[in-house]
Amino acid sequence: MVLPGAGKPFEQFQADDSLCRQWATQQIQTTQSADTPAQRRYDMSYMQCMYGKGNQIPVVASSAPRQTPPAPPSTSSNAVPDLRGVWTGTWGETPLTLLVLNQEETPVSGIYVGPWSALGQREFGLSGILTFSVRDEAISVNVRGRFADSNGRRMLVLDPLTGYGQQITLTRVDPGHMAGVGTSRASWEPSGPVELLRQPSGVGR
Repeated sequence: MVLPGAGKPFEQFQADDSLCRQWATQQIQTTQSADTPAQRRYDMSYMQCMYGKGNQIPVVASSAPRQTPPAPPSTSSNAVPDLRGVWTGTWGETPLTLLVLNQEETPVSGIYVGPWSALGQREFGLSGILTFSVRDEAISVNVRGRFADSNGRRMLVLDPLTGYGQQITLTRVDPGHMAGVGTSRASWEPSGPVELLRQPSGVGR
């Protein structure tokens, strides 16, 4: 669900909706992902477009109970703050935006968190959209995140779903501030320290 931005006429919201539906359709036709169904890629592309045009994407809390996963390296849902919403900051010296759409426990198989094997466990993680700049052009990609404990400290590892091997490891994960470092195999993409601050809910841009 998307709502008009503050002070935006409904006619303009309808025009944004039509354009973003077309753009989302183009995205699923030009990008392929074995990990993410086409409908989900369409939804995420549509929401990113509408957000970029200044509309509001409400963050709805889930009423479903969450189970506590097994012992470390998985991090229990009770120990993890609700990170859903919009985060902005920098990656290296470039702007960075993280839109966290979902945060839930999911089954995993053959996945590693750093040196730890998560095989056969349920992992508490998140998904959303990451927007960063490459050569002064904003790039938006789907992203998945997974929580872990490192020496008793909460970590969040973000994996953008691209072919360039980007990864952002956030060693500080607080309700209003996250920080860490990001890397990429591509020399033209961002690399270096990452700082993210949560934006107030309901802010369309």
